[in-house]
Amino acid sequence: MKKNIHIPLLIKIDDSETNEYKEPKTRVFLNDYDLNYENQSKNKLNKYERYVLKNGFPDYDADEIVKKIQIKDVRRSNVSKIYKFNLQKGNFVFVSDNTVEGWIENKLCMNEKDSYLMVFSTTSENTIKLNNFDYYYEGKRISGDSYVAYVYFDEEEHNSVTVFDEKMKQVSKIDGIAEGEKITQAKFIGNFGYMVTETNPLFTIDFSDNTKPVVGGALKMPGYLYDLLPFGDNLFLGFGSKDNQLKLDLYNIKDNIAKKNTNKVSGSEYYCYETGNSDATMVDGKNGYIGFCAGIVDEKLIYNLYQYNDGNFKQIKEIPIENIDAEKIRARIIGDYLYVIVLEDGIYSVNINLTDNDVMYTSF
Repeated sequence: MKKNIHIPLLIKIDDSETNEYKEPKTRVFLNDYDLNYENQSKNKLNKYERYVLKNGFPDYDADEIVKKIQIKDVRRSNVSKIYKFNLQKGNFVFVSDNTVEGWIENKLCMNEKDSYLMVFSTTSENTIKLNNFDYYYEGKRISGDSYVAYVYFDEEEHNSVTVFDEKMKQVSKIDGIAEGEKITQAKFIGNFGYMVTETNPLFTIDFSDNTKPVVGGALKMPGYLYDLLPFGDNLFLGFGSKDNQLKLDLYNIKDNIAKKNTNKVSGSEYYCYETGNSDATMVDGKNGYIGFCAGIVDEKLIYNLYQYNDGNFKQIKEIPIENIDAEKIRARIIGDYLYVIVLEDGIYSVNINLTDNDVMYTSF
């Protein structure tokens, strides 16, 4: 009985000269179909195929083996699977699972409230060219396979809102939000969710009725947004950049729609969010304080403390930090003092009510 032989999917031949440097002339063959010479016969076996088939089927005449290729376009998109577990006496108990179209950017794109799970996701679709090929001898198929010849990078991104009940059954869905873009930031507060996409529209999603969520409005924001943080009742603080400078935006949520309240542009180009870690940022919405890393002076990282009051951001303190690794910095306000903790280093402290900037430092 004859056995099936798997033919390698891709053969790459480099025609470049070895004696002197020349631009390489690389041709890619997909089972003898030279992408540079589309008029080449698709039914002709290349030398490598003849070698493999001759060894796999020694009783067959390679000249009589016929190769047939069928090429077709296939649309492809991605999905994410979500599993739900209950905790019972320290043990995980599986409840159910379900899927959403696309990928979930981070944990902030998911929220559970009143036994409902709300999910923001981004779907990217593209087209792949799939080649099905078979080898026949005297009309009988003896081997074959399928492979991806190449991918059309015609990604069509769009965003979705999906709601599941306590048993992970889908109860509602909104498709087609901000087509051609992906989600960069998300927050959930109360009955509302807030979604930011690449060109910075801030979308408000009303989940008052989880079976019928509603896109309430979209606010266009200039520049780029790194993060959205709650800042007291019905307020959002936006950290971002514009023209390579840090900007602070305060948004008021009124009638379920975000509206810009005020903004402040700093002269600093360096910002802690650029490290991919926002833990160095401290927000105290009740008292209007915002602390963050921005700017490097004399090879020292500057920790800034601002306060929002009467519609304006005002700088209160700045602390030079010897360690310029923002990922190791945390900050808290306790009483009259701002404490900036540098992991594996020490603690900087300063009285926020005094006009001077006398900084105390205690090493670990």
